[in-house]
Amino acid sequence: MPRPMSASERKHARELGAWLARKRLALSLTQIEFARMFGVGEDAVSRWENGKARISHYTVHRVKEMLRDEGLSV
Repeated sequence: MPRPMSASERKHARELGAWLARKRLALSLTQIEFARMFGVGEDAVSRWENGKARISHYTVHRVKEMLRDEGLSV
């Protein structure tokens, strides 16, 4: 079981989650579609976007790659 997040980690997770939600929507993807692309459940995407779970560096990197491929700002 992952260790609980500190206050600063929770703040960062909320900010990163909000960024992820904006970018997912910029790609015109539902949470289900996004989850399938990353091999996770829709609930994981929801937890990421709501700052309830940590997002891996790998996932952030992949999202940035997808945005660049679509000609969108990172």
